[in-house]
Amino acid sequence: MRNRKIRDVVIELTSLLDIVMILIFAVMIDNAKLTQEKQGDLDQANSKIEMMQKTINNDQLIIEELQSLIEEKTSGDQKTMLKRIQQDEELLRSYKYMDTIISIMNISLKNENGYRNITYGMGTDGETYKEYSIKKMDDDGWNDAINQLKIYISDALIKEGDADKMVYLVFSADYSRVYADDFKEIENILMAIATKDKKIIYYSNELNEREAVKDESN
Repeated sequence: MRNRKIRDVVIELTSLLDIVMILIFAVMIDNAKLTQEKQGDLDQANSKIEMMQKTINNDQLIIEELQSLIEEKTSGDQKTMLKRIQQDEELLRSYKYMDTIISIMNISLKNENGYRNITYGMGTDGETYKEYSIKKMDDDGWNDAINQLKIYISDALIKEGDADKMVYLVFSADYSRVYADDFKEIENILMAIATKDKKIIYYSNELNEREAVKDESN
């Protein structure tokens, strides 16, 4: 009887062991499948990472090329700017030197909207220029403007003469848009002044040489 009980216990233990082994194998199989799936996901992730790394590397190369182009362009612009600055400085020195030996007086005549406009001044400082705008039939206004021009020239020549400079009287006009008598009157004044002193030079700046001077009757 006792031996029978022992045999039954051994059988039960054997069956239980079989079940345990089956469960272990089942768990191992599931773990293997899970591991394979995870490995597949990992491989896919690694593949994506490699593709992203290649993209980043390509982008980095593009960025480096762009930076190189920008630096090259910037360097070229800087060289151009430096060259222009040097040229401007040379011109400025030339202008300063020229300013010590010559002076330029600009006189211009222009007809516009029924008015005769006279503008004159020294050098390039436009703010110091004087301007007169006279109606076509205003003879008194015209004569006053001419007298003021004569006074200005006389005072300027005295000042520049003290500096022992050459003085250029530059008369600019569009011959096709001014009255012949007005033009001749100013030109005669400037030429008369220039003939009295070798240091004074008259220059006529014809803005439109192809067209004839308007007649006074027009």
